[in-house]
Amino acid sequence: MDQVDPKQSVGSTEPASAAQDSFGYASEFLSSLHPDILPHLSTSDGMVPAKEVLQIVALNAVAWIIIQMGLAWLGTRLPAAFFMRGDRYFRERSFEESGRLYERLFLIRSWKDLLPDGARLFSGGFPKGRLVASDDDYLSTFVRETRRGEAVHLVALASSALFFLWNPPHIAVWMIVYAMVSNLPCMLAQRYNRIRMRRVLRRRRVSREVSGHD
Repeated sequence: MDQVDPKQSVGSTEPASAAQDSFGYASEFLSSLHPDILPHLSTSDGMVPAKEVLQIVALNAVAWIIIQMGLAWLGTRLPAAFFMRGDRYFRERSFEESGRLYERLFLIRSWKDLLPDGARLFSGGFPKGRLVASDDDYLSTFVRETRRGEAVHLVALASSALFFLWNPPHIAVWMIVYAMVSNLPCMLAQRYNRIRMRRVLRRRRVSREVSGHD
């Protein structure tokens, strides 16, 4: 009977070796990007640390998809009356200067139309990428829907604190940075558009009142 060499493993060792090499290369590459962000990748054994980091990256990506898509879906399902509350938060502030602050400080007119519109992804959503009408009813609905959009992005931004539950602090901080980059521009655009629409509606109301007294 043929004897099996105990030093010989069953099957080829090449896949395992290739996997270890892949993790090693990933480790070296990610560490070279920023060693302070990914300190686990600086160890000599690159396979386990890199695997853990890749798992965290995958978990964070899935978590953000669930949070952002889930909130966008939930936002389209809540009744409009729900977003008519909270006037203290949604009202226009004097420092916004009727929207001129956003134009001067953030150059908002040059990029706001480039932002994605999540309302298009779900039935019942109200697209706000561009105006499709100019009557008072449509503009009033637009104003209300900017509240909905801003509230969804505000909750998404606040949800970034959840990433401290499973991330090292230095990674969780970057999740907050991502949340700010991905949500604050949309929130500013909602506030800016709401101010503009409300200004148009006020002017029309005043014009009708003046005409009614003539």
